[in-house]
Amino acid sequence: MKRAVAYIRVSTEEQATEGFSLEAQEDQLRAYCKLRNYDLVELIPDRGVSASRNLESRGGGKLLLELLADESIDVVVAVKLDRLFRNARDCLNVTEQWDKSGVALHLLNLGGQMLDTSSTMGRFFLVVMAGVAEMESSMIAERTRDGLRKKKEKGLRVGRIPFGYQLRTTPSGMPTDELEKSAEEQRIIRLVHRLNHRGWSQRRIAEHLNKRGDYTRGRKGQRSEWHQSSISRLLKRA
Repeated sequence: MKRAVAYIRVSTEEQATEGFSLEAQEDQLRAYCKLRNYDLVELIPDRGVSASRNLESRGGGKLLLELLADESIDVVVAVKLDRLFRNARDCLNVTEQWDKSGVALHLLNLGGQMLDTSSTMGRFFLVVMAGVAEMESSMIAERTRDGLRKKKEKGLRVGRIPFGYQLRTTPSGMPTDELEKSAEEQRIIRLVHRLNHRGWSQRRIAEHLNKRGDYTRGRKGQRSEWHQSSISRLLKRA
């Protein structure tokens, strides 16, 4: 009987998504191992861990690699490729080492098909599909960057609202994604530039603003004192 280790992972955003929950993945992998008559030695979870992290930097991933090094494991089982690996290069590098150690990777769903890298065809299919998966990921990232760039060009909000601006509101008082200048914060920005042109140090400017009660905004939008670093960022942005 072959000895198997199953690996399951969810990122924070996916924890409540049907089909990706830890419980759903566990049920599928246990059923698969039972069907193949594998001895499931360990089922290793990584909860709330991003796929951008490699196996060595995940708690469960590190345990998986330690088991493969210390135990006589024949098979690693996961639901999908992105549960285990960051990208195609990461996948191929890791599985190449597993192949040399006699460890096969089994995926329940790779492009709609099951995969077993212990066969030549299975290994070839992994190489092809890993490349396709990385291409799709790169295309999504490119579309996201283009979308953010177009929003910035239109003067729409992207991420945090920069100091000196606020969200435009509708006649009924509802906030929109459009940015408009904040008269009060623009006054503070003009003052910072005047003092900077007079030769004031950034630390002195920060202390002056704090004494006047002209505060900046913290990460959560609350009033926050100025520091040399925040004055520096404001001047660089301008």
